[in-house]
Amino acid sequence: MPWDGESGTFYASSHAFIVIWRTSVNSRQGRYLNGDKHKADTHKKYCKFSSLILPKRAGFWPTDGQELLIRAALWKGSKALDATNQWFWGTNLEKIDYSTLTLIPLLYRNLSEQNFDPAFLGKLRGVYLWSWSKNQFLFLALRRMLERLHEAGVRTLLLKAAALSVCAYKDEGARPMGDCDVLIPDHQVETAIRIFLKNGWVPDTEYRSGLLSIRHAMAFNDGNVSRIDLHWRALADAVPPEIDQAFWKGAVTLDFRGVKTQTLNSADQLFHIICHGLQEHKANMPT
Repeated sequence: MPWDGESGTFYASSHAFIVIWRTSVNSRQGRYLNGDKHKADTHKKYCKFSSLILPKRAGFWPTDGQELLIRAALWKGSKALDATNQWFWGTNLEKIDYSTLTLIPLLYRNLSEQNFDPAFLGKLRGVYLWSWSKNQFLFLALRRMLERLHEAGVRTLLLKAAALSVCAYKDEGARPMGDCDVLIPDHQVETAIRIFLKNGWVPDTEYRSGLLSIRHAMAFNDGNVSRIDLHWRALADAVPPEIDQAFWKGAVTLDFRGVKTQTLNSADQLFHIICHGLQEHKANMPT
């Protein structure tokens, strides 16, 4: 287990990483998160945020609690401390959802740079280390497959989290990932699929004629913990081919662990992430 101590226990599963922090009321009333003592009524002050218990995914908008966590993970100084306190006191940590959990490694990185209470950071560090170690398997597998694809002359472009870990987070543990996404030209799909199969990867569906017209990607797993989604279209929705052509035209070079590949430029990256978020949660969108 990444962390186990008097304050709590981390449990790992194949579907999610469950965090259970057992913190007594007395200890919550006894100190700030940065280690300074304060009066017991501080607990009452933050109890008004008890409504921020984090539910499961609430559409594509963050919950109130997730907004606080984002602020705590990005802001500096007293603003970060205040947001962290508000989130901490208003959150039922035994019912934390996976979407919120994925923000905690970024929170740890931000607070660890600002001399926060080591005891509190120790709890966050366990989640960060879980994220970092999990990503090592993914990135190692991704690097190997990028090399195999390039050896066969297949052009590659990294999408979403794998690209952001390099060009935005610049930290392999700050963003937990379930898979890696690679975009290839549609005329090279059959070559790429053969390479994956040759290297022992198992597809989520059998490739057949006409698949390119009804799907935008194909998922492969290595039989262990790694998964790579092979895209021939960047977006899941049916879009004109000019969209992907524009993505490729505006692509920039990316060095991924010594392998030269490409990724979307900053503007296209933002556009793609927004589209992906809307697609993932479109069932929750008002009609």
